[in-house]
Amino acid sequence: MRDYLNNFHIIFMKRKKKIRVAKWILLISFSILFARLIYVSINAWNYHKNRNNNIVTPSSCYIFKQ
Repeated sequence: MRDYLNNFHIIFMKRKKKIRVAKWILLISFSILFARLIYVSINAWNYHKNRNNNIVTPSSCYIFKQ
């Protein structure tokens, strides 16, 4: 019975270590995805802000007739 409990403890500790590693991998992955989301949203906001500032209005257009 003691050997069975010892083996169970070893298996449980290995499983616990695997779960801990998986949690760290998921944490790192979600951190990278969250950082990319922030980066993309800031760049999209800057792109659309600059795009709206560079729109040519009809009053500022010059029409040259020949």
